[in-house]
Amino acid sequence: SAGTKAGLAVGFGLIQSPVKLLGFGVRMPKDIQETNVFNLATRTAAGLGLDPASVVTRDDIVADSSYVGQGYGIPAPSTIDAIRMFATHEGILLDPVYSGKGAAGLIDYAKRGLFPKGAKVCFLHTGGAVSLHGYLDAFVDDHATTAS
Repeated sequence: SAGTKAGLAVGFGLIQSPVKLLGFGVRMPKDIQETNVFNLATRTAAGLGLDPASVVTRDDIVADSSYVGQGYGIPAPSTIDAIRMFATHEGILLDPVYSGKGAAGLIDYAKRGLFPKGAKVCFLHTGGAVSLHGYLDAFVDDHATTAS
């Protein structure tokens, strides 16, 4: 989300981290998402009494909104697949609104070889699994039977 990414960008800027941040948008087109994150990051830095220009630049903010699907809170098939994969293989629950869309992006980037060879990639799971209960229909297999 914008708040998480902005906070990370300011923190990484403060410690002059060489780590590149990539955010997967959940609602807005890329240009709007990046602008929103950058504006929030500069306000955050200023609120901490820092010179925003010395902490974060526009180039530090990179978002990919390709995994939004039909919109905010509407999981795309790739989101559902990512949630199932994480749950099945790792026992990690993701939510369909935020972390599931980010995981869909992560998986797609890995499959397409978009991360540099030898890169260390960290997926930040920000929570939200409790919202899975609101999306049960998205996970019901058409062939499953329920006990009556």
